[in-house]
Amino acid sequence: MTDWGKLYREAVEREGDIRDLAFLGQPEAISGLEVRPLTSRHVLWLQLARSPFLTNGQVEFELVPATIEQFLRIVITDSIHAPADDKRIDKLLADKVRSNGLVELVMGIKEYLDEAFIDAPTGKPGRLYYSRVAPIASFLCETTGQNIEQALSTPLKVAFQLMKVHRQKNIPKCILFNPSDNITSRWLASETN
Repeated sequence: MTDWGKLYREAVEREGDIRDLAFLGQPEAISGLEVRPLTSRHVLWLQLARSPFLTNGQVEFELVPATIEQFLRIVITDSIHAPADDKRIDKLLADKVRSNGLVELVMGIKEYLDEAFIDAPTGKPGRLYYSRVAPIASFLCETTGQNIEQALSTPLKVAFQLMKVHRQKNIPKCILFNPSDNITSRWLASETN
């Protein structure tokens, strides 16, 4: 039998840890490899590189190592033009390919992205008339006095939380959601079946 209370408490604690750690400015890790917290600058590079990790695109199996390498180079160095001689990435990829651990690496990237977007506002469907990161940069520049370079370098986990706080302060009746709310929904659905 599923212990919904335990699942919910663990999810709420995990969300709190993700949010609190974001403000400490510490490096993060993907499968043991130290990376920077995801920023708007990373998102721009990943979008320009057409990274399937960001676009939910499909990847031919034989291209998975190259796709992973591209992603890691961007989130380690803040640029698509990362030094090709970074032995950490080469070693990690070689170890994962040798041990059939590519799925673990892909799941690590997925978790890294899921955590980065935990507090992201939901997007509006339709055509955009500005960069996807423009609302984030605009908010940070207007409300915190950051310049554009600082805004693009702010970890998304921090930026999205600040946006949530600002929204709640300015729209008192706004409704906010947490990923842990899905556990409550699943519990209610299980009770009605």
